[in-house]
Amino acid sequence: MPYGSAMADQTAGAHVPTGRDEAAVAALVLAIAGYIALPVIPSVMAIWIGLHAHRRIRATPGLGGDRLALAAVVLGVGELVLAVLIVIGLIWFPLLVPGG
Repeated sequence: MPYGSAMADQTAGAHVPTGRDEAAVAALVLAIAGYIALPVIPSVMAIWIGLHAHRRIRATPGLGGDRLALAAVVLGVGELVLAVLIVIGLIWFPLLVPGG
């Protein structure tokens, strides 16, 4: 049996992806951009793309980036919570100040 033919028989016709999922990287970039530029729209997109990438990575053996996708989801949710707290603070703070 020639060298390497057993490996060729095992992987014939099957493409095994390697590396990181690009959607996980994009979701993390969007989550970070949400803290820098726009507060809500990139975070919602980061959550949606991050969850989609997380599901795809779990379903595809050999594909990495699971932690990137989860980090994007966590950052996106944290950003949304922070935005809601800021809006609540902006609404309630003038009511708490005497003469306001």
